[in-house]
Amino acid sequence: MKTGIRYYVLKGEKTEGPFSMSDLAEMAQDGGIDQETLCSYDGAESWRPVWQLFEEARRSPVMEYSAVLPWLVLYWLVALCVACSRITMTAETNVLAYGAGMVVLVFLSGLVYLVPSFLAVDNKHKNQTAITVLNFFLGWTFVGWVVALVWAVKR
Repeated sequence: MKTGIRYYVLKGEKTEGPFSMSDLAEMAQDGGIDQETLCSYDGAESWRPVWQLFEEARRSPVMEYSAVLPWLVLYWLVALCVACSRITMTAETNVLAYGAGMVVLVFLSGLVYLVPSFLAVDNKHKNQTAITVLNFFLGWTFVGWVVALVWAVKR
């Protein structure tokens, strides 16, 4: 769902609105509307129950990106820690600890590298095999990774 869309609520024969999606969510929490209340938005062809709009908003690409964000932050924090530890390494530093840090970094890098594939499978995308192949063979180019990511979240 795009931000800035104006939503309308049908109560009996009366149309109320416009409302934002957050207004609708607040009205649902306060009991002003229930899940079966009919809603529409600018450009919609028909009235639908509000729960369908909530579900559509929940599955929007913005939500998918926000689910990946904590993993990306974790990846960059680990990478920063490894980079800082490498700068301060001396001959007396424990090589085993450094090796373990590198194993963790490679593992996390692999997870981030395969995020488009994971999203395609999670979304049950009809082209999930093609997205995974593109991600696996061209993801290293970054452009290929971004194309696979966009394709994976696009309906």
